[in-house]
Amino acid sequence: MSMEYLRANNFKEKHQDNIVSCFEHEYEENGIVYMDVYIHVDGVTKVDVFSQFN
Repeated sequence: MSMEYLRANNFKEKHQDNIVSCFEHEYEENGIVYMDVYIHVDGVTKVDVFSQFN
């Protein structure tokens, strides 16, 4: 699920042997299911980005 979120927001995984690029933690509180997504900043890269500050 977390990689789907990243792809939908123009992120691409930068595969590195020593880094887990992202993972998710699902839990339930008071009948509500939550998901925390953790993204390692060195494990992903933004694609198709345009900035006026280049």
